[in-house]
Amino acid sequence: MASTSPLISIIVPVYNVQKSLNRCIKSLVAQTYPMLEIILVDDGSTDESGRLCDDWIARDSRVKVIHKSNGGLSDARNAGIDASHGDYLSFVDSDDYVDERFIGLMFEAACRENTPLVMCSVVQEDESGKDLLGIPALPSLPSLNNRQCMELTYTNPGAVTAWSKLYRRSIWNNIRFPKGRLHEDEFVFHEVMYQCETVAIVPERLYHYVQHSGSIMHSTYSIRSVDRIEAWLSRLSAFNQHHEKSNLVDPLIEMILHEVYCTAQLRWNDGTNRQVVLSRIESLCSLVNADSCSASMDIRQKVNALKKHTRSHIVCLYWAGRIKDAIRRRLHVVRCK
Repeated sequence: MASTSPLISIIVPVYNVQKSLNRCIKSLVAQTYPMLEIILVDDGSTDESGRLCDDWIARDSRVKVIHKSNGGLSDARNAGIDASHGDYLSFVDSDDYVDERFIGLMFEAACRENTPLVMCSVVQEDESGKDLLGIPALPSLPSLNNRQCMELTYTNPGAVTAWSKLYRRSIWNNIRFPKGRLHEDEFVFHEVMYQCETVAIVPERLYHYVQHSGSIMHSTYSIRSVDRIEAWLSRLSAFNQHHEKSNLVDPLIEMILHEVYCTAQLRWNDGTNRQVVLSRIESLCSLVNADSCSASMDIRQKVNALKKHTRSHIVCLYWAGRIKDAIRRRLHVVRCK
């Protein structure tokens, strides 16, 4: 590839991943696109991860290492953004790995479609490498507009993640991940999308997302889990500001409602827990009832009913949903026999 090819920075937050780190870095230095800056951000690791990062400096001159005190995933990514020099940025989590064509095919798509953002399909696998088939492939289209991409998140969870994408650097000029929050990708997704008229699509499954038993998806529900509600409320506020139609608004509110129902798992006799949930419900009601919100009448009724019968309503709907899911799973097992 010509030396005039733009520099692409790959930002890798690292924290206590000594078992999987070398696999991740090997997949990055093996990229067919050579003009790379690989930034490993050691976020105060207490295992051998920091030393492994330093070892790679001698093995590949494109590798740069930042050692910092622990600040969480968002803080590590932000440090990588601030230290990067690339014309394009990409994020890879240190317990994941990528196909050797990951950067090359996405950069080709960015040039072909002249878009500031490219996304590829994802392989979701467990720690043994088994394909969990949990994330569907992206549509085989050259590109989607930003609203189609936002709508895609309702059926494809890979669309909302920060990884599996290539960004023109300018997208991040005024965006940073929220420090100390869970579901950090959810907070910035709509901000990114509103800076892109179109998004190029690479349908090949180039990013390997390794799902661990100790990941957020398997963790116990806690008050920190409410961060997802906060992120989606922020997106709903943006939807109102941009006068989005109900095809985007209604599914988002349904997701918020489902997450609110999940707060039935919290200890409501804890005043802090109760106040956090009630404040989110108040914000939801305010956003849904705003003149700029295009939510359907059915959605508005669901939200307003929640405000009238808060605690009992949440508990009843949460357990009703659990029972429905259990019945659905049982019927599926029966049909498969």
